[in-house]
Amino acid sequence: MLHGRVSPRVVLQLNSVLTTAKAHGHVFDCVVQVSMYALFSHDL
Repeated sequence: MLHGRVSPRVVLQLNSVLTTAKAHGHVFDCVVQVSMYALFSHDL
């Protein structure tokens, strides 16, 4: 369902965010939680 709709562009964005995470620490964790909530709530 969700995974079948993820485009390569989104994957590249996630990889960029993960790389940036190494410099941002706990701030990144908050961003991920909000982003994931937005993604899943939108798809549901």
